[in-house]
Amino acid sequence: IAVFVDSGQALHLDEDLYNRALAHAGTLEPHGNNRITERLQQGEIEALYEVAKSMNDSGDKLSSVLIWHALADDGSEGTDYESYDEAEGYDYTGHVPSALSLGFSYYEVDKPRSLHYFLMAT
Repeated sequence: IAVFVDSGQALHLDEDLYNRALAHAGTLEPHGNNRITERLQQGEIEALYEVAKSMNDSGDKLSSVLIWHALADDGSEGTDYESYDEAEGYDYTGHVPSALSLGFSYYEVDKPRSLHYFLMAT
């Protein structure tokens, strides 16, 4: 299990998924992103997001979506969209860019799930 910490919150990532991200980060370094592997090894959340985005762009959709879920899901998942209403005082603690990425990823295949992630990010 790889642990990423941001603002005092810990994110636990499956070791196999972390290793896939680390291997992909290594392919990015010859293209000018020479610190991405180091940032990833230091547990930087934004580095993990950048790697997932690159994985998605290069065709590894499954790994990117799994990483975005690890980043975006804050334990409030479900279909109770009313809980996202401002009047309810919902305080999302997940990674907003990852929630948006999931919203776009699910848009063509699962509209309700797509809406769920767009609402989480608002």
